Formats: sequence, structure tokens, C-alpha cells
Amino acid sequence: MRFKVLLLASTVAAVLCTTASRAVELKLLTAGAFKSTVLALLPEYERTSGNKVSVENDTVGALMKRIKEI
Repeated sequence: MRFKVLLLASTVAAVLCTTASRAVELKLLTAGAFKSTVLALLPEYERTSGNKVSVENDTVGALMKRIKEI
């Protein structure tokens, strides 16, 4: 669990450190208990970056299927 939280935190930090010339719309796929964490972090990220993030929550299996279909 600690690894997953660190992975999530590093991903958010990497996104926050990137500079873009304009705001973009991002889609974030999340599963299970991470949804509440993501929703807690998003307002600050959206405010500082100007990016808009839509969150879609599903089971891990359903998310893996969606990703493989891309």
C-alpha cells in the first residue's frame, strides 16, 4: 500500500512539474480507494496548472481492459 501511495504521489509530482504553454484536459482512470485521494489532490493541481482533469473510477479489471483496447 505504501508503494502505491508513493507511486501516486510521484505521478502527481511529475505532472505538476511539467510546464505547458497552454492548459489541457486530462482523463485520469482510477480504481478502488484511490478515487478519494485523487479527488482530494485534484483541486490544487487544477488551480496551479490550469489543466482540467476528469476522473473515471472502475475496477482494476475493467480499467485494464479499457487500456488494452486503446
